[in-house]
Amino acid sequence: MQTISVAFLLISVVFTVNAWDPYPDSFPTLGPVVSIAPVHLEFGQTAQIHAFSARPVVIRLKTLSGRQNQFDFNEQYFSRPFNNFHRTVIDYDCPLDMEDLEEDMTKWPVRVQLTANFLDQKSDQTEEENEPIVMKHRFTVHRRYKILFIETDKPQYRQNETVHLSVLVIRPASWTLYKTANLSERITAIVDSDRIDSLVVRTPTGVTVEQWTNITEDQAQVLSVSLPADAMPGNWSIVCSTDGLEVRTDFLVSDVMRALPTVHFG
Repeated sequence: MQTISVAFLLISVVFTVNAWDPYPDSFPTLGPVVSIAPVHLEFGQTAQIHAFSARPVVIRLKTLSGRQNQFDFNEQYFSRPFNNFHRTVIDYDCPLDMEDLEEDMTKWPVRVQLTANFLDQKSDQTEEENEPIVMKHRFTVHRRYKILFIETDKPQYRQNETVHLSVLVIRPASWTLYKTANLSERITAIVDSDRIDSLVVRTPTGVTVEQWTNITEDQAQVLSVSLPADAMPGNWSIVCSTDGLEVRTDFLVSDVMRALPTVHFG
């Protein structure tokens, strides 16, 4: 089976500067504070937020939910020397407020606010004469109870051939992201059905040549589509959608079969 998967790591970066200079020896007196955070987060996941500054700082964090409720975290995060900078590492836990979530919600936004105060290097006290620096990040939180994999029997085909495809659905017995027993019980109670909403095969121009709807996961493991004699050369796509989750993979249709490297284990 040929499986194609691609993952992208996305982060958000917030700069607050007086006069930005990328070279550490050229920071202005107060210097910039740069915070880096992921933009996508799995429900219940702990994410790290990193802040860099030219001088020691203490950072406080506040979470702003989509319902405008504010969750104040009293923890203070102090920076530590890091090469020519000072670095602050914040372990941020996405709020697990299930009561405020609709059962069919698969993603929602969460905003966090970082407030940084510079510290006097002699007394380790906050410099009152300098205004705090405020930085904001926005996460998109995803809630998933299944993982989808689309496989084809080979990566490339000729016209008139049959594409054998399979959708594999994985539901871990327990998600390590979820930390409380009550939450695990709630999740178990609202686990989605064993049906797939839609599975579509499209040409390189987006024309649908085959579609299955409301099929069971068992049915999705043994499917096939026959390519016509005039099948358009190029990358065809298979798109699977269920419970707000969409996964896509491609296969090649070509008159010329390309030699692909193979690995054999003996």
